[in-house]
Amino acid sequence: MSSASKCNPVALGASRVELRLSCRNLLDRDTLSKSNPCTILKMSCDGEWVEVERTEVMKSNLNPVFSKIFWVDYFFEEMQLLLFEVYDTQSKGAAAASDDDFLGSTECTLGQIVSQTRVQNLCC
Repeated sequence: MSSASKCNPVALGASRVELRLSCRNLLDRDTLSKSNPCTILKMSCDGEWVEVERTEVMKSNLNPVFSKIFWVDYFFEEMQLLLFEVYDTQSKGAAAASDDDFLGSTECTLGQIVSQTRVQNLCC
């Protein structure tokens, strides 16, 4: 598993990939306002999902376009599994996702993203 920031050098034999996220038509789990979505990026490491980074929280937005950019090192000959989980964030700060309402997720490989212009598959 290798996550990278823009400032870190690219790992040997890798290409740096920039991931930008957006969601459409998210579930509205709040009664008095719209959901406050946040997306968590996880990568598979030795059969376990490990949180890499998370986006900012978009207040009252069912169609968020996140400004957070994920930088990931892409290794052509490796299968790098990614999991994107979207939550309706209930509190401010870095609270555990277990405190938030699950809105949906999608799993894919980094290779699938690199070979396409868009990955669309958010299941609830």
